[in-house]
Amino acid sequence: MVKRKRMRKIRISKQELEELRKRQSLIKNQVMIFQALELQKRVWLTDVIKKLGFKDDKVYDVNYRTGEITETKEPKQ
Repeated sequence: MVKRKRMRKIRISKQELEELRKRQSLIKNQVMIFQALELQKRVWLTDVIKKLGFKDDKVYDVNYRTGEITETKEPKQ
């Protein structure tokens, strides 16, 4: 029979717990903002690509340094 070692548990103070919760909430909010901005960028870029006459059914790569848009091979599924 293997004897298990008990893990030591320590609780943080209520003030520290509240600070931890606030920080976690800030991180969650920032992630949501990032995701919204990323979605807006994709929608905008899709509109630009359509205006330039590219086909909707193709996949394109955009070079953010030069502004070049090139057709890429279909992603593997």
